[in-house]
Amino acid sequence: MKLHWLDRLGEWNPQFFRELKGRLKPRNLAIAAAISVVGQALLYLFYEGLLPAHPKPSYNRYCVGAPPADWSGYQHPGSYIPNNYCVKDLLGNFMIIKQLWWLDLFIGMSIIGIFALLVVGTHMLIADLSREERRGTLNFIRLSPQSAKSILSGKILGVPILLYLVGALAIPLHLGAGLAANIPLSLILSFYVVLAASCAFFYSAALLYGLVSSGLGGFQAWLGSGAILFFLFVMTGLTMESDLIAHNSLDWLTLFYPGTVLPYLVNSTFLPPETVGYLKVKDLAELLWYGQPLWIKAWGGIGFVLLNCGLWTYWIWQGLKRRFHNPTATVLSKQQSYWLSGSFVAITA
Repeated sequence: MKLHWLDRLGEWNPQFFRELKGRLKPRNLAIAAAISVVGQALLYLFYEGLLPAHPKPSYNRYCVGAPPADWSGYQHPGSYIPNNYCVKDLLGNFMIIKQLWWLDLFIGMSIIGIFALLVVGTHMLIADLSREERRGTLNFIRLSPQSAKSILSGKILGVPILLYLVGALAIPLHLGAGLAANIPLSLILSFYVVLAASCAFFYSAALLYGLVSSGLGGFQAWLGSGAILFFLFVMTGLTMESDLIAHNSLDWLTLFYPGTVLPYLVNSTFLPPETVGYLKVKDLAELLWYGQPLWIKAWGGIGFVLLNCGLWTYWIWQGLKRRFHNPTATVLSKQQSYWLSGSFVAITA
C-alpha cells in the first residue's frame, strides 16, 4: 500500500513537514494568493497608466514619433529627447514601443521580487528561530535524531512557504512579460536560478545570524532584515544607474546581488541602450577576475555569481552544522577558518 504523499514528505524531512502543517492553512493560503494576485494587478495597472493616453500630442517614454520642426512643447532645454513624440497611426492609436513597456514591467517585477524574497524571507526565518528560542522548543529540536542539515533545510524550505507561494503565482506574468520583451527563455530561467541561489545564501546566513545573536531578542529579526534591505537598496541604485563597478575589493559585493545579472537580460532584447536608459551591460565588462573579463558574456557572469553564492553558502553551512547542536562552540574550527581565509583571498583577487 502506497503511503500518502504527506507521509512520504514527513519521512524525507520531518522539520519541513512540521513547518508546512503549521502554515498551510486555508486562510493563510487564501491571503497569500490574494496578496499576489492583487499586487500583480496593481503593478500592471500602474505600468499601463504610464502609456500615452492624453488626446493632445506630447512626449512619452514609449512613443516613437519625431516632433515637428516648429513644435515648442518642451519647457526646458534639457528635456528634449528625440523620437519620443507621441503620434497616432491611421487607426487613431498611439505608436509606441510595446517591447520597452514589457521590459519595464519585467524589470519592475524582478526588483520587487528580489526585495520581497530576500528581505521578507530573512525576517521570517530569523523571527521564527528567535521564537523557537524563547519558547524553549529549539532545544527539543536539537535533541531530536535529525541532523542539523535536515532541520535547518526544513526551516529554509518551510518557514517562508507562503512567500514562495506569492512568488510562484507571479511567475506567469513575469515570464510572459520577459518573453514579450524578447528576452530569451534561457536567460529568464537563469535569472530564476540566480535568485534561488541568492535566497539559499541569504537564508542560510539569516539562520547563522539567528543562532549567534540570540541575545538581541525581538530586535534580532528587524536588525538582520534591515541590514539586507539597506544592502539591496544601495546595490539596486548602483545597478540601475550603471555605477556598479568600483575597481577595488568592494566589487566582490556585487556578486551577492541577484540583480547584477539583469543587464544581460536587458541587453538581449537588442533595444538601444539610450532607449532603455538603465542596466547597461557594458559596465559589467569592466569587471575582471585575475585579469580575465569573465563578465563580457552573459553565461560567464551568471556562472561566476552562482559559483560565489555556492562557495559562501557552503561555508555558512559548515558554521551552521557546527553551531546548531553546540551553541557554545565557535562558528568554525581553526582549520576551517584557514580554508575560509583562503577562499576569500581567491575570490576577491
